[in-house]
Amino acid sequence: MKRNLVKLIAGIFAFSVLTLSFCGCEKQNGSGQSSVNGSASEASEPSDPETSGSEEDTGDFTVLEIAPEHEYENIDQVEYCNDRYYIYEQMSEGVEKEVSVLSSVSEKSSADFSLSNVGYNYIQFASVSENTLALIYSDNEDVQHFCTMALDSGEVITDTAVEESSSLSSLGNNGAKEFTLLRTVYGENGKEFYFESYDNEKLELKRSENLNEKLGLPETADIYQVTGGSDGSAYIFATDYGTSYTPDQYLCGLDAEGNLKFTQKNSEKWKGGYIGMYVSGSGDLCFCTTEDYSDIYAYVTDAATGEIKADHTVDIPKNSGFIGGLRLPGFDIAYITSAGVTGYSFETKKSEVVLPFGDTLDPVMKTAYIGSSYGDRVFMYNMTTVEAGRVVTAADSEGKILFSSDLTAARGYACGYCTAPDGRIVYAEAYDPGTGADTRTGKNTEYLFHVLDENGKEQSTFSVEKLKEMNEGSISRMRFGSDGNIYAYILSFKGDYPVPYIYVFDTEGNIKAVFDGAKEQLVASALLVNDSGERAVCINAENKNVIVRLNCEKSLMEEQFTKEPDDEAVIIDGKGSYDLYYMKNNRIYGYRAEDSSENEIMNLENVEQDISSAFVDGDDRVVCTVYDSETGSSGILVLTRNVNN
Repeated sequence: MKRNLVKLIAGIFAFSVLTLSFCGCEKQNGSGQSSVNGSASEASEPSDPETSGSEEDTGDFTVLEIAPEHEYENIDQVEYCNDRYYIYEQMSEGVEKEVSVLSSVSEKSSADFSLSNVGYNYIQFASVSENTLALIYSDNEDVQHFCTMALDSGEVITDTAVEESSSLSSLGNNGAKEFTLLRTVYGENGKEFYFESYDNEKLELKRSENLNEKLGLPETADIYQVTGGSDGSAYIFATDYGTSYTPDQYLCGLDAEGNLKFTQKNSEKWKGGYIGMYVSGSGDLCFCTTEDYSDIYAYVTDAATGEIKADHTVDIPKNSGFIGGLRLPGFDIAYITSAGVTGYSFETKKSEVVLPFGDTLDPVMKTAYIGSSYGDRVFMYNMTTVEAGRVVTAADSEGKILFSSDLTAARGYACGYCTAPDGRIVYAEAYDPGTGADTRTGKNTEYLFHVLDENGKEQSTFSVEKLKEMNEGSISRMRFGSDGNIYAYILSFKGDYPVPYIYVFDTEGNIKAVFDGAKEQLVASALLVNDSGERAVCINAENKNVIVRLNCEKSLMEEQFTKEPDDEAVIIDGKGSYDLYYMKNNRIYGYRAEDSSENEIMNLENVEQDISSAFVDGDDRVVCTVYDSETGSSGILVLTRNVNN
């Protein structure tokens, strides 16, 4: 039985059944709203009458264009509920966002720190000390600068342009009121590397060590990072490709007088690739590597000899980030998960989210590439393009826009949405909780469901505990059924194959049923859920389309009828006098299972645009998403068959 089901799953996408993005539901009296109170989100005011729909009589049917003045982007789903059209769009253009903050670990608080007094084009490196922030940046002329700013006022203390023959990198603090960095000087004879330390306010040069002379590395070696200790020691990581595809790796140490303490080459204990190093509070050097960012290998190294004293494997959540200059009081190592800046203790082998995203940190810091700490204080910076997200727009029965609301997702992204018969909007926010559980298999997704009222204002949130077992999957579609429950179509990857599930739950998070098709030997391929019933399209072992009723009381897929696959037909959702609706050769057909007959409902050949998807509402009305290939614009048309035709 399992073998047959796997064969069905492997071929699920080989058939002419598409999950199309339309659904309809009748107007419902009464609010049916949850009693849970929630915070309000912003929704736009009703638009001017100019954005009302326009009608055109083509003879066979009347065309109503929904909000023709609205510039639709990527229309993902349209529903007709409560005498309104609800259009769900995925916005195409991202937004560039820049954030720089100072955080207090003990207070778990953050405040914006403006860099506006610095004439930068791009921040390359940053390091924070007791009273100052040091930056290495490039200006609009691509000239590199080294500057310091006062933390209390944000004023620039000193700013020095770097000579053209040099470049600065690997900026840090040594815990002794000095900033350290790596200077690379380009000359006729190649590159020279210098370890330098500066006064942490006026940037007066305190020390400069020629690393080419001190370390005795091959001439082809490149120094990747330097870091300093509070006792004046310096540590250097270098690589040398030479003539090999596999580089030699070197870890070197200098004492406060610039004498070479040790050189470690290609240690057998180092796993994976180097990602950073730092000096711990105890004075030991912590050298870190990783193979695929599912683990960090942290090697506690003797600062005098370079010998490994202890090694630790830190299991981190998938897609975490590591910044060597980021450290947290009370923890041995820090990294960034989707939940926030997280500390890990070597002794207890436990992690804790110290600076969570949301109220404490802007979630844009999930991909931060600059971070530095000094004592209780943490500085973080990021400039990135943020996904534009999803928007729902409501229009009345005449096509006039009533409101638009962002489907906000503070920790993740909106991945599924549906409209209740009373006009409430429910959408799922998928996010990585950052727990670190089973991160090697990517089991990180959880869901928070948001409820908006009939005016697009956020009303409440809820979660579905049982959905945590679907943390390898993603919600593809959601629909409200005639029973008032939400039906969610989820694809979960088991090995190489996507396995579909249908979860049914209410707006308080209570599970009503789960359909996986195992007992019936069916694979669900599409939802046909609306106010007239709860059905699904499945595929059986003979590769035929099976229309089933979803019996929540028994958690059974009850077969209604079977239909031979048609390569030219695309099954669509709808309600009316027919058992099934599909689109074929620019025509909409209704199918009756009793005598296997099909009848043409509407001929769409006169529609000038390309039809992307459709929903049949009562046999004489079709709601279509259309696309104009010449202009690249999208729209929504309501086609109503004329009575005399």
